[in-house]
Amino acid sequence: MMKLATLASLVLASLAASAAPTPPTPPGPPSDAPQPADRWRPGGDILLEVDHTYGEDGTHHLGDRSTVIVYVNGAWRLEATAADGTSQPERGGTMGARDLETLRDGLAAATWKVTTGISCHVATGASDAYSSYGKLRWTERVCNNEYLDATSRRTIDDIANVLARVTAPHQPPCCKK
Repeated sequence: MMKLATLASLVLASLAASAAPTPPTPPGPPSDAPQPADRWRPGGDILLEVDHTYGEDGTHHLGDRSTVIVYVNGAWRLEATAADGTSQPERGGTMGARDLETLRDGLAAATWKVTTGISCHVATGASDAYSSYGKLRWTERVCNNEYLDATSRRTIDDIANVLARVTAPHQPPCCKK
């Protein structure tokens, strides 16, 4: 009888504990807020990779390169190498949910249909190669005789806008006087 009473009190105690309400989770940062670089953790497949080769433009030398890699979890990293082989310090971070959604939706909608137009004979060496999930999708050159369909062109423009915003060096707000 004593064992039955002990067992009953244990069951009642566990039921009472499970019936207690769970406090709500406090709100986190907004979903579109970029995460600090020290929280950058690449994860999963590479969603997008953009390899930029610079031409001679006064700021960069022919053959300077930068690569932005975006992972499926929104983490990104930027690598830059000069034509002489010297590297800049790698930077990285985590983009906000809206930016990641813009990239995912654009890549899913793009058809990558190409038409050929008038031939151009300007040679600069500058190019942007866009790959998704390891497959080269488009190479942008100063003088292309190939043109993307409107949806894919919009995707390239969205990618450029998101990456320019996300990878820009962020300065903390200056001191208040």
